[in-house]
Amino acid sequence: MESPIYERVKMLCEINGTSITTLCVKLTRSKGNLSTWKKGIIKIEHLSHISEMYDVTTDWIISGKEKCPAGIVVAEHLRSVFRNKAGREPTQAEFLKIDEFINTFIKGMND
Repeated sequence: MESPIYERVKMLCEINGTSITTLCVKLTRSKGNLSTWKKGIIKIEHLSHISEMYDVTTDWIISGKEKCPAGIVVAEHLRSVFRNKAGREPTQAEFLKIDEFINTFIKGMND
């Protein structure tokens, strides 16, 4: 089972169109660190960098209790709807298509 910290970082990556593996390699220069991340063991300097990159607090990454960014709330709702309808988690590609659809829809509303 993956830690809640890992799940929150993974969600941030997916929302921003990247993978957690890519982020891990970028920060640690090794894919091998992904297994420790899955256990919730992430160095504080990496947490700090992630929080700056994605404009969230380290408190939110660690505990999930601090105010959640609006994009995360929407993403979690979309995941929940997808999970209920499809019976599984969306893939990153599916999640990006949903995000693209929403952006196109909002742009159309503003035109």
